[in-house]
Amino acid sequence: MSCKYEIIEPGIYVIDLIKKWPDEKFDEIQIVRGKERSNLDLLHQCAAHYSEHMGQIFYIAKQCLKNDYQSTSL
Repeated sequence: MSCKYEIIEPGIYVIDLIKKWPDEKFDEIQIVRGKERSNLDLLHQCAAHYSEHMGQIFYIAKQCLKNDYQSTSL
């Protein structure tokens, strides 16, 4: 399988994909773990889940690097 995007930026693929979606696509319902969920709701859930993992990664990096850790805050 080939991928036209670099592995380091997988989010670009998702952004390109949803830019092409018509508005109705966001309202479509999927069954996930036996519950009906809209595509928009699933995108929100994925973004939140990704954010949680990023927080875990930053926490571990801070613990490992100690004083050498550079904050990502603006």
